[in-house]
Amino acid sequence: MQDVILYFTYIAPERSPIYEDITTNGIESLQDKLLAIVSDFPSAHLVVAGDLNKD
Repeated sequence: MQDVILYFTYIAPERSPIYEDITTNGIESLQDKLLAIVSDFPSAHLVVAGDLNKD
């Protein structure tokens, strides 16, 4: 049996005050977090769900 990681996320819209500077965006932050998960759990299946706020 293989592990499954469910990652539920909300990405705030562009130019949201949640981002500290204009070079940071939600997709890049999500990518960094997902790469860390894949690095820590390379054999697990990863399912990403939520509101990604991308057109």
